[in-house]
Amino acid sequence: MTNQTIIKIVLWILFSVLLIIVVFSVISVSGLPQILTVESGSMEPSLSRGSLILINKEDTYLINDIVTYKDALDDGTQVLITHRIIESESTDNDLIYITKGDANDTKDLDPINPDMIIGKVIFYIPLLGFIVSFAKTKLGVILLIVIPCLFLAYGEVKNIRKEVNEIKLKKKGPLIFIFIQSLRRLAFN
Repeated sequence: MTNQTIIKIVLWILFSVLLIIVVFSVISVSGLPQILTVESGSMEPSLSRGSLILINKEDTYLINDIVTYKDALDDGTQVLITHRIIESESTDNDLIYITKGDANDTKDLDPINPDMIIGKVIFYIPLLGFIVSFAKTKLGVILLIVIPCLFLAYGEVKNIRKEVNEIKLKKKGPLIFIFIQSLRRLAFN
């Protein structure tokens, strides 16, 4: 296998993985972990801004679990927050969690209930979230996915053309040989 072939294979794998990550960070599939990007530094040094996180819905959450939950802003829009559970309390058959960002001095003002939690962080990759966030923009899709895929596809089309031409030559080869032999027989008879 040539170095060029190895590079092509590695590039196809990288672009395929990036495309899968981008798709699964946009679409959440029930029962599968969800991919998100850490947008702030509130969880540093545990999770730095730009980390790609994989979260999974759990039945129960424990103190010290890092969870992502939905919170409503004053204007009614929903935001996702990833913080650590520092306390849990049971009140009137309801369970609530108190959360805090590792880099924050104080705990979060409002407690959360289990219904607000999207999932627990089960895996993370520092800085990869920046690339995935960029890849979700129009410019990012063009620069990181479309253009490299076009280059790879162009290379593959060139290889296919080359192989087709070689096959045609192999088929013509015997015909040319027979034609030349026939000409020789005619010339010497």
